[in-house]
Amino acid sequence: MYKTTLSYIPVRATDSDSAEMVTQLLWGEPYELIQKTEKWVYIKSLNDQYHGWIDMGQHILAEPITEIDKNLSVVVQAGYAETSLGLTHFSIGSAVNKQVINPIKNSNLILAEPSVEPEKLLSIAQQFIN
Repeated sequence: MYKTTLSYIPVRATDSDSAEMVTQLLWGEPYELIQKTEKWVYIKSLNDQYHGWIDMGQHILAEPITEIDKNLSVVVQAGYAETSLGLTHFSIGSAVNKQVINPIKNSNLILAEPSVEPEKLLSIAQQFIN
């Protein structure tokens, strides 16, 4: 099992840069490696079970894991943070370990526990309007 260490990785329908993007993996999203070719990796997202192809170069940056990190927080407002990879943008929905990132002052990055109380769902959903 692997997890992403990029802001997001496009997952393609076929092993081609011009193929349709069927989904994307966000930072920290776990996936299973199913098959490798010279340039592509066929994966299954463990969050939503989507299958597709990611560029081998993006898989190389991924780090192997043996179990899901129990210290994850979820990004509920996008922003930037300093990581071991440098300044990184985190999209809404990214899973991050807040112990290994340093939010930049005025970055707007907001983290929450993976389970969100029902009253917070409306404010999160309103971020997607327009």
